[in-house]
Amino acid sequence: MNSSATFRAVKLSPWIPVGLMVAAMALIWWNSAGNPLIGWRHFEPAGQQSYLLSKIAGLTGIVLLAFQALYAIWKPLLPKRLQLSRVGHIRLGVLVVVTILLHVILFFVAAWIRQQHFPVALLMPDFGHGFYKTGLSLGLIGLWGMLLVLYLGMALASRPGNRLKRLHALAMLMVAPALVHGAMIGTEAEHPVMQVFGLAFVLLCILGAANRVTHR
Repeated sequence: MNSSATFRAVKLSPWIPVGLMVAAMALIWWNSAGNPLIGWRHFEPAGQQSYLLSKIAGLTGIVLLAFQALYAIWKPLLPKRLQLSRVGHIRLGVLVVVTILLHVILFFVAAWIRQQHFPVALLMPDFGHGFYKTGLSLGLIGLWGMLLVLYLGMALASRPGNRLKRLHALAMLMVAPALVHGAMIGTEAEHPVMQVFGLAFVLLCILGAANRVTHR
């Protein structure tokens, strides 16, 4: 293998586990939803197609979001050859937000079809009407947080500075509600693979944070 091919392989290596996890999410979704093509032929209940597509977009978004968060925590400890470029980091952030937005839009479309009117109530957090509403509200707050992170990241790219960098890092904490939202009301959250994924994510976050404090 020549040096150019070796360099490309090293650059691609961090994406391999991400690709495997996205593939695993797709299999979990298929197992949970059954054959979605049947739902498209016999669409009962109303809006089921959009709901099923919303779920796979959400699962994909969770994987990308978790990878982005872990990368942000572990980046200072990674060798240079495994670090994303600034442009690569921004592109990943945009991909995360686009995927999550697709999840939200498809969910709203499904609710709109089922309720036969635009679900205005879903646009505002509501923590006083049960477990499910609380989970939806956390997801909405997580979406706002991700949009803030994206905005600060793009501002940081155009105007580098310590203050913006600290704000961007602090804003990463606002994506936590989105992850809790998935764990609370995601149909697939009880799947063993999802539980292992969630546990591994929490442990890696704790280890990464502890290592960063230790190596300051």
